[in-house]
Amino acid sequence: LGNDTIALRQWKELLDLDCWSELRSLSLRSIKFGGARGFEALIDSGMLAQLSHLAIQDIDLDAGSFDALLEQFAEMPRLRALEFERARLTNRQLDLLLKARIARRLRALSLRDNNLDARSCQIIQQAPTLPELERLFLGAHVDSPYFTSRHNYYNHFGKHGFELLTRNNTFPALRGLELAYHKLTVSELSALTIETFPALCMLDVRNNNLHGDGLGKFLQTPLAKQLTHIDLS
Repeated sequence: LGNDTIALRQWKELLDLDCWSELRSLSLRSIKFGGARGFEALIDSGMLAQLSHLAIQDIDLDAGSFDALLEQFAEMPRLRALEFERARLTNRQLDLLLKARIARRLRALSLRDNNLDARSCQIIQQAPTLPELERLFLGAHVDSPYFTSRHNYYNHFGKHGFELLTRNNTFPALRGLELAYHKLTVSELSALTIETFPALCMLDVRNNNLHGDGLGKFLQTPLAKQLTHIDLS
């Protein structure tokens, strides 16, 4: 469901349809359905109960809606993949999410463009271990047809933020990491090590500032040698 505006009454009628019991994947993108009351109706409907994948993109989550959704995750035993993209997550919400029980079951998590900063990286570094997480998406300026000039919530970690990310032990099973559009230099990229990311085999670092002789040296590091896929475009 995406790029539309649905009146609250119509949204509730949609949720009341007797056809959601087998639903396993739901994507809500740039859709308006009554704000907090619409989210409350979504949570109460039972539509989320059997999901293994939930994507919320280009939708601003207010504090109340996020907290209610986080509480609902405890009633979603199948959930393994979660996308919050351009949802304007605050650092408080990020902290709550990473400490929630559901985070320890996730295999894929996308946090693209939520105005995450160096403080966010510190929260990630200090988070409990996420033992099942295999794919993490932290890109900035990732293309979206719904971006306009008034959207200003690109991720921007900065040098200190990346230093914190590269020193974390939160993701022992991580196989795929996306860091696109971050203006990364080769020096910053080289801080990624096999000690911190022992299972990493896919690295997406497209649209960064990876130039010069240092890139060749990075590609000779133990981490780079274990990669089966790298995007340098």
